[in-house]
Amino acid sequence: MSRSKYPEKSLNGMFDYDLIVIGGGSGGLASAKEAAKTKPGAKVACFDFVKPSPNGTTWGLGGTCVNVGCIPKKMMHYTGILGSKFEEANAMGWSEIPKHSKFDWPRLVDNVGSYIKSLNFNYKKALMDARVEYINAYAEFVDQHTVKFTEKGKPERSITSANFVIATGGRPKYPDDVPGAQLGISSDDIFWRKKAPGKTLVVGASYIALECAGFLHEFGYDTTVMVRSILLRGFDQQCAIQIGEVMERKGVRFLPHSVPTRLERQTPDSRITVYYTNSEGKEAELSEEFDTVLWAVGRDAVIKDIGLENTGVKIESGKIVVDDYECTNIPNIFAIGDCIKDRPELTPVAIQAGILLAKRLFKTGTTKMDYTYVPTTVFTPLEYGACGYSQEAAEKLFGRDNIEVFVTRFGILEGASVWLDTIPKPRSSAFIGTNLWARNFLKSNGHEWEDYEPDSFDEEELARKYLKQPCLAKLVCDKTKDNRVVGFHYVGPNAGEITQGFGLSVKLGATKEDFDMLIGIHPTAAEEFTTLNNTLASGEDVMKKGGC
Repeated sequence: MSRSKYPEKSLNGMFDYDLIVIGGGSGGLASAKEAAKTKPGAKVACFDFVKPSPNGTTWGLGGTCVNVGCIPKKMMHYTGILGSKFEEANAMGWSEIPKHSKFDWPRLVDNVGSYIKSLNFNYKKALMDARVEYINAYAEFVDQHTVKFTEKGKPERSITSANFVIATGGRPKYPDDVPGAQLGISSDDIFWRKKAPGKTLVVGASYIALECAGFLHEFGYDTTVMVRSILLRGFDQQCAIQIGEVMERKGVRFLPHSVPTRLERQTPDSRITVYYTNSEGKEAELSEEFDTVLWAVGRDAVIKDIGLENTGVKIESGKIVVDDYECTNIPNIFAIGDCIKDRPELTPVAIQAGILLAKRLFKTGTTKMDYTYVPTTVFTPLEYGACGYSQEAAEKLFGRDNIEVFVTRFGILEGASVWLDTIPKPRSSAFIGTNLWARNFLKSNGHEWEDYEPDSFDEEELARKYLKQPCLAKLVCDKTKDNRVVGFHYVGPNAGEITQGFGLSVKLGATKEDFDMLIGIHPTAAEEFTTLNNTLASGEDVMKKGGC
């Protein structure tokens, strides 16, 4: 599409453009397209440029979610789930299906990459159809109304705009205090890497770390997760620990309270030697060799080198400060998505915020973004969906005495009917056995709990029980508001689908009685939320006793 197909002049008459969006991720694209749609004739441009990762990986238009985030992650998660069902299929009568099948990593990467590239093309077409000018260049502010950039093979240019939306997202961190850290890769690389990862160390305890570790283990790779402190900081810890427990029971190895100190490789083709310390061990430094080291220790907002110092935009803790309307301290510069401070770093959040912002900018809407009760899902092998407050956050905000927690641990019909011939032997014990969340919680509140000796019959039978009942349904309620549900938490299959539906009721202010009066669909995992009657305060075992 030639430039003549775009509006020739801005509507404001003072600047070259009415709106320039910096960042072609989900939020930026949504905001740019909505601006052109909501105000026909508005001159809108969208900048997008991907700097290669330290390992040289780059990708097309669409941002993190499409290229190195949600989309490839979900595809690999689904692939892992398929492989894990072979043994169950055999038990249910599919005798020709091998229990252990060879996995083809390059084939998966090619298939995932082909699909992503089709999305890259569709996004470019969508911008053209919306009459949004796509500029594949790195934009840098000169002042609050001007940016400069250089397109490939062309001289540097400067253009002006009445308003700007910064939607530059984030990129994975590499630890700057670990020598040899660049020998590792990040989530920017794993989905495009042609070489199979082999024996892998995942460093970190975030959802990215656990999701990647989960599907790599399901593919059959020897997978270890190095955890400095707790899993899934900011999420409900009962759910987080249960995810760790189930992963550990299935064979993922965890190194708790450990931090890497240096990485070394003798030759380009040799394994990476990881040196690390463990606060619980006596050894000063330990080491182990891995084929791949995957860093998942956080993300940095992409706001360096875009000239914000030339605008006066306020930055705190490495992120842009905005008000309730996504406006910075500079009245014509706005920001959305992962680059702003104290907002959920989720694709749908950025999309919604971008659309509402575009409507407000062009006076076709007044609604501001509501960042409360945002549903989300962690796509570990056994998924975790949440909406609202964790138990810890609710107790802190509303007061522990004002919170009632309803919870049950249960199994689904699909798994209950399959006998486990062998119980996987855990390779670590960070979250299983006496480290169970329920055990710690009950004992800390003066209730009894029966421990068992490692390698005993009781241990195997309990392991079988816990593997057969890996799911969790949990409602955190505000007793001062008729037990309004302020936290919805589900660990189990299809968590995204279940949480998306229940998320609406939580956002609309549903109470525990509303959940009780809802008729469940039988037999499903979701119906557990309609029959919850066990409270944590009671001290009773959260394990469901069985029955229909």
